[in-house]
Amino acid sequence: MRNCHYTAILTLVLCLLLTVSVHAQQSPAASPEVAAFLESSVYQKNAAALNKHVYINLGVVSRKAFLTHLAKTAGLDVSFDADAKELYNSIDLTLKNATVFEVLQESIRNTRLLLSLTDNGTLIVRESPYVLASEHEKDLSWWKQLFSPTFVSTISGVVTDKATGDPLPGANVLIEGTTIGTASNEEGRYTISRVPSGQFVLLATYIGYQDARIEINVGEEDLVVNIEMDFATFEGGEVVVTA
Repeated sequence: MRNCHYTAILTLVLCLLLTVSVHAQQSPAASPEVAAFLESSVYQKNAAALNKHVYINLGVVSRKAFLTHLAKTAGLDVSFDADAKELYNSIDLTLKNATVFEVLQESIRNTRLLLSLTDNGTLIVRESPYVLASEHEKDLSWWKQLFSPTFVSTISGVVTDKATGDPLPGANVLIEGTTIGTASNEEGRYTISRVPSGQFVLLATYIGYQDARIEINVGEEDLVVNIEMDFATFEGGEVVVTA
């Protein structure tokens, strides 16, 4: 009789735990914003990265460094708004066995930073132009911004020597402040895909040449940006060699 009593209690406890677990899993869907995100193409195409479990313990680092590390761990590209001041504030966040999705939410909590994610896996971090008055507004902003439609364009062109016009193979071309970039081929041609909309600086570097920076405005259309690079000149004193 006592065993039956214990069995009944154990069964009741397990049922309660199961009910709580199911409620916890279903509760996010109660919000229209959450439901919309979970049904969006952005979530479907990035579900593996967002649901990846990670262990984060970087110590005290800038929020930009933290998000860069997280994006790399998840296999996402990342683009930062250079004017977002809160990116350079320190963060000390330790999370064990958390999903990338959960870490993203924690990393921008109590900030004015907004995150957007494109279908192709580019995480865009920018600062809200307005002040969110309440936690509820912040939560709504998080979900709306995360899957907000953003243009994803391609930038291509040729990198050449400005004086001779010769192509420069192997030049590094990237969106400054991001991990989005590539290297030019043997003909000096480059192509950068998955570039989100916004104003950026295209940076080209090549050994023996001065860095080239070009301001670009990325919208719905693809861009063709040819880059001319100046040869670097070095000034030095007289070198004396003695035997």
